[in-house]
Amino acid sequence: MAAFTRGYVRAGNWWGSPLLLHWSILLGALFFSGFRFAPAFWAGFFGLVLLHELGHAYFVRRYGQRVLSVEVHGLGGLCTWSGKVSPIRRAVIAWGGVLAQWLVYSGATFFVWIQGVPETSGGREILHVATTTNLWMIALNLIPVRPLDGAEAWPLFPRLYRRWRMRHVLAKDEELRVQRMLSRTKLRAADALEDEAADRPPPEIASLVDDVLRRAKERDPK
Repeated sequence: MAAFTRGYVRAGNWWGSPLLLHWSILLGALFFSGFRFAPAFWAGFFGLVLLHELGHAYFVRRYGQRVLSVEVHGLGGLCTWSGKVSPIRRAVIAWGGVLAQWLVYSGATFFVWIQGVPETSGGREILHVATTTNLWMIALNLIPVRPLDGAEAWPLFPRLYRRWRMRHVLAKDEELRVQRMLSRTKLRAADALEDEAADRPPPEIASLVDDVLRRAKERDPK
């Protein structure tokens, strides 16, 4: 994002791509925590933002493109990549971050269903990040306004519908073409049978000819 050109620290690599952390992530964590001292919440928030960007990076690599960097900053993060993909795949990449967050939410919900709410304050803070804060971030990211993910994510569904319609129309056209071809084949077969029948003498004449030939043989056995 152009607003962040300095203040990054390289924290590691992800499949050869640099993982960059910006100091402003602390401000984002502080804002979502309600400006209170909550180290466990901050750690969970950082992890959630990182997973969101890695969700984008996963689909970028899945489609054979190159991830240039994974950045985490106060406004969320950014997965920069290079390559050329179809509009549908670009929309899927945009959904990747939200899908990663939804997996976190589903896992947290399942954990509470099995184990119950954590007894420690730190555990409850992390659970809050994985559920309530997570849902708020999903809703924010899906607003269809750039640079949020929703601007490229929501067009996925009309594009899929148009592709389905196109395939449906093409399948219908192919079915009609096959039916027309079968009809022409049947007509040719019927014409051939008619021609063959026309070349053969009527049964009465054929019987008369056979009878004449038989009598001729009886008169002249040689």
